[in-house]
Amino acid sequence: MDEPMSPHVAFLERYLRAIETFAPPDVVRGFFAPDVLQEEFPNKLFASGRRHDLAAMLAASEKGATLLSSQRYVLKKSVSEGDDVAAEIEWTAWNNQVVPELERMRGEFLPGDVTYVDANQRVAEADRATTRVVYTGLFSPRADLMARSKAQLITWVLGAHEYLLQCIEAWAAQIVVRYGLDEMFDIQYQLWGDVVLPGVKKLKEEYLGITGNTVADWMKDLQMDATAMPGKAFDVSFEMSEPDVGIMTFNRCVAADQWEQMGRPDILEKNCHSTCPKSMIVTTQMYNPNMKVDILAIPPRVDPDDVCCKWRFSMRDESDPEYVPIELSKKPQG
Repeated sequence: MDEPMSPHVAFLERYLRAIETFAPPDVVRGFFAPDVLQEEFPNKLFASGRRHDLAAMLAASEKGATLLSSQRYVLKKSVSEGDDVAAEIEWTAWNNQVVPELERMRGEFLPGDVTYVDANQRVAEADRATTRVVYTGLFSPRADLMARSKAQLITWVLGAHEYLLQCIEAWAAQIVVRYGLDEMFDIQYQLWGDVVLPGVKKLKEEYLGITGNTVADWMKDLQMDATAMPGKAFDVSFEMSEPDVGIMTFNRCVAADQWEQMGRPDILEKNCHSTCPKSMIVTTQMYNPNMKVDILAIPPRVDPDDVCCKWRFSMRDESDPEYVPIELSKKPQG
């Protein structure tokens, strides 16, 4: 016969039911004393652990509602003595950061007559924590696009850009939670260099006509990249200070904003140093083996007003030991 649940464990159960349904801050506040202190021990995301007061706990609870579609807390074991309770709690969630944003992005970026049926909503609530999320459909090309206005098509592309970034962030976050930062960066490093960059270059050549082997050709590629499009995530500027010298500056970057706000410039530095240089170097080599990449600025930032990163692209000449003989393309006349 099961032992009756102690009042303190019953209180814990009520708290778990509240936070798993994303109860508003005023409800969550009622479970704590004003001077409560939450101590988070070292884990895969926060290697040194964290300490939260009540305000920080409530803010974290609110943020969870924007990142998750559903979650579940199961009290596996508990031991109570007097006013003290020790518990083993299992947490599962429909772990994506995309689904909660679908309706907002549809309304913001798609024409009013465009309908979208979210396939994820057909998944039963009880099955969501263990069901693969479907990301396709929202901005997929369709037959009637040719009839859309230029303004509608541009807005559609900008929406697809934000949607792509949401998916990337969701993927990376889940790798970190399950396997740790090092594993996520290793996967990202290999994916970008071996799969994503060659595939994207081929698409730009086939559909946008971006070809050639000069710095100017490479700068055209960069300006059509997802990270260069105007939006909430990035603010990027380009300049050609000389005919064969290009400068790209990230004035704002979602990665810098995210990790600096979380107080983890060390993660930002690792992210920027593991992925970005490789993506630049690998892609420039696809255009011309003599194209040189110089990093003028890269996190961590000394001052919050500094640019996030800055890159210089130029051509090696024959005096450079790494110069590779190659015939450059000529600019068309007229």
